[in-house]
Amino acid sequence: MVSILEKKGFSGDTISKSLAKLEDLGYIDDRNYAYNYAVSKATERLWGSRRIRVELGRRGISTEIVESILKRLKDEIDEESLLEKAIRKKLHLLRVDSSEKSYRRLYNYLMRRGFSASSVMERIRKWKVMDERDDEIG
Repeated sequence: MVSILEKKGFSGDTISKSLAKLEDLGYIDDRNYAYNYAVSKATERLWGSRRIRVELGRRGISTEIVESILKRLKDEIDEESLLEKAIRKKLHLLRVDSSEKSYRRLYNYLMRRGFSASSVMERIRKWKVMDERDDEIG
């Protein structure tokens, strides 16, 4: 925000005083912003904690705040269920078949969403087993 105001020609003193006033009034609160952003992206966009960490860092949120928000989120939102929803969404949208190429695409999609590699691989293995059983039955 400071750099934007500087580009618009405001002096450093004016910027500092304005930001202090906004903080006192509760209009600038990185912790609240980060929490709301993280919850929104996790629940609506199905992002994992790694992606949220990166995106909050890009938005200038301190590492301390990011880590505390992620810890809080871990207690409130089950990332494994988010991963499951993301898999179902991808499988539904793309009608992924049981080829290795499809599994690689699914893996890459989930990694971009910010889920851990170990969780993604575990889930994909389960889907492969289910596909193999379906092939044997059907």
